[in-house]
Amino acid sequence: MPNLDTFTELSGVPVHYDRFPAESGFGYGTKGRPHTFRVTPSFIQELDACIDELKGYSQAKLGALEVMDGSKNLPKSAEF
Repeated sequence: MPNLDTFTELSGVPVHYDRFPAESGFGYGTKGRPHTFRVTPSFIQELDACIDELKGYSQAKLGALEVMDGSKNLPKSAEF
């Protein structure tokens, strides 16, 4: 088994898990809750680089990246 490191944020942005039962209040469609993920050290570096690139877009229609989760939450200020 490869050596795995843990992370709770990528490029300074918290990473949440949102696949809990709906009645928990942290289910799909919510911002979930903080979670510790495990991946290889090199993959963490790749993910950080991807998030850094996304954060570099100055005209993001959905606003600044505040938290990452698996849902498709849109901030109320989102413009289409």
